[in-house]
Order: sequence, then C-alpha cells, then structure tokens
Amino acid sequence: MDISIIIVNYNSWQVLDNCLSSIINIQTYLNYEIIVVDNQSSNNQLDTYKKKYTNISWIINSGNNGFANACNLGAKHANAKYLFFLNPDTQLKDSVLDHLLLVYTSENIGILTCLQENNKSSFEKYNLLFPSPIRIFGVLRSFERNINKNKLKIKFNETASRSYPDWVSGSALFISKTNLEKIGYWTEDYWMYFEDVDLCKKANHYGLNCVVTKQVSIFHLHGGASRINPKTKAITKSEVIKSRHVYISNHFSKTAQYILQPLLFTNTIFTEGLMYLLSIPLFFIKKLHVNRYKFTELCKYYISVIKNKTWLSQRSTKFNTQCKKF
Repeated sequence: MDISIIIVNYNSWQVLDNCLSSIINIQTYLNYEIIVVDNQSSNNQLDTYKKKYTNISWIINSGNNGFANACNLGAKHANAKYLFFLNPDTQLKDSVLDHLLLVYTSENIGILTCLQENNKSSFEKYNLLFPSPIRIFGVLRSFERNINKNKLKIKFNETASRSYPDWVSGSALFISKTNLEKIGYWTEDYWMYFEDVDLCKKANHYGLNCVVTKQVSIFHLHGGASRINPKTKAITKSEVIKSRHVYISNHFSKTAQYILQPLLFTNTIFTEGLMYLLSIPLFFIKKLHVNRYKFTELCKYYISVIKNKTWLSQRSTKFNTQCKKF
C-alpha cells in the first residue's frame, strides 16, 4: 500500500460524493486506500454511501469529536507508509497522488501540500506564517505583511515550483506515518481550526519543514464541508476564535497570554456584539442570522472559560480531562 487517503466527514455527503468520485476516477499506478472517518453524521445517509462505495474503509467515530480527533483515528487505521489528509470538499486531479509521493520521497520534507484552486478559479493563499502576538489580529497581520514584503519573499524561499511557508492547510496535507508519529499526531485540544497550524508548529520543533509544491493542484470548495446552514456556519466561525485562544494558551509565553487573551476577548465581544445588535433590526436579512447565533455561541464559551478555567472548546475531546485538573 503506497498511500492512505484520510477524509473526515460530518453531514457533508454531496461534496464527499464528488471528492470520492474524483479520487476513484484518477489515473494512477499507485496502490492507495481511502478511509472515511464519519463523526456520527446526523442525516442518516451513511448506509447509502457505504453501499455506493464498497471499496472504501468507513470508520464511525464515537461522536462529533472534531477534525483532529478524527484524523488521528483514521491515521491509526491506515495501512500505508504515507498519509494524505484530505477535506471532503476537495477534488483530486490526475497525477496529484503520484507527484506528491515522488516529491515527498525524493526531497527533504516534513509536511507537503499542493496548490488549492477555489471556485473563483484562483489559488488560495499558501505562504502562511505562524501566529505571533502581532499576527493574532487581522489588521496587524495585514500591516506586517505589507511592510515586510521583501523580507517575507526571502523567508519563504519561493521558487517556480516550491514554497516553504511556516504551515500548510490541513485540507490537503501529505505526511509519512513515521513523521506523524514522531510529531505526536494531531493535537486534540482543537475541535476545529488551528489544528493544522499546531501540527506544523510541532513539526518545526522537530526540524521538519513544510513545503508547497506548485506543480500540481486540487480543487477546494472552501467552507463546503462546514458551512451548511446558519447555525452550523455560526458554530464553525465561533470555533475559529475559540481555537485562537487555545493556540495562544498552548504556544505563547505566560506574559503574552496575560496580554493577548483579554485583548482577544474584548475585541471579540465588542465586534461580535456590535454585529449581533445590528442583526436585530435587520432580522429579515437571513445572512445576518449567523451573527446572532455566533454571538450567543461565543458568550456560552466565555462563560465556560470562567467556570471551568480552561480555554478549550466544550466540544474538544480534551475538555473534560482538562476540567478535572481544577
């Protein structure tokens, strides 16, 4: 077995169907397996897809345990030496698997990815930097990039065919099983988002670099797997903020935490509260319903932070364990 393709699914059946079809129809001489870890989807379509795709390994998780937990579960069931973690809202093209394996095995690489084309026919940003006290906030992050353009070009060491960012997206992440075990698998403190940043941060600690090959690409319908309806969209958007708090807690100094956690909290409550208030008189605009759900979700989270003395999301598999420490 050359490659184990691991896909995490939760109620994303239509995009998953397109993803699986694209993989099965590619031309390759490689031996690969497809493992789908289903986080207990709630719409009763699992049996239908298991009958449609009989040559796929279907693993039922113990609950909607998040992306990192499901990736780890899939990795532990994988039979190949090389793992390709893939979002269900992606589609593969011919030669992608062959190219990734060739590049990974012939160059000094820790984690590999390729270009991702979105539905606007442009490539998603791939020169990504680790979060820092300045980069935690979007405005400052953009400002830093603008004033350090030349320095960043040198840092990324970009060539016509490769780029070397700090981290790569978990939506298409290629790694050897040996290196994943060395790193310590995906960190399950995160329910959704920032787990890929965390994984690459740990890889960096072990001297394993992240590489983007620009010679091949996949299609990625960004958000197609997580933003199904207003409530789901609000949950996923709120998890971005929660995971940002977790990342600060896991990777920043105590001094930085004392400054950044209250700043992020204040900024979140102010901006999201303002959007919440705006959505009330404009209740007839359905898109704004997300703002109400999101603000409510974040308020519940911050109450939990105070009550349980942990920045972990209540959806994280590590939440109950962490709470027992206090």
